[in-house]
Amino acid sequence: MELQLFRESLFKESEDVVYGSSYKIEVFVNLYEILAGLSDGMAEETMENIMQEGSGMLETLYQGWLKREDSFYAELEEYVCSMLVEKEAWKGKKAGKGDSGYGKECDTAA
Repeated sequence: MELQLFRESLFKESEDVVYGSSYKIEVFVNLYEILAGLSDGMAEETMENIMQEGSGMLETLYQGWLKREDSFYAELEEYVCSMLVEKEAWKGKKAGKGDSGYGKECDTAA
């Protein structure tokens, strides 16, 4: 029900507010799906304790999630660096060249 109420509240907002809430929307949906999957094996007492949170279960979990360190940027940077190294290594082999130097930069950046 909390997810439905959250969605309904967003329908009343402007496009800018909805766009600005896109991360929260995505996390709420994912949290809901995770909880739905876990609910069958969760003890009834545990579920009741979570549901008694003042601001709602999804909101409480979301606020806790925001306090955690996000590794998305670091993982994305690592991926980009690995792709640059891979592309440069392929280009170097094709042209008969040696190491491009990208690896050293990316190793320190990631």
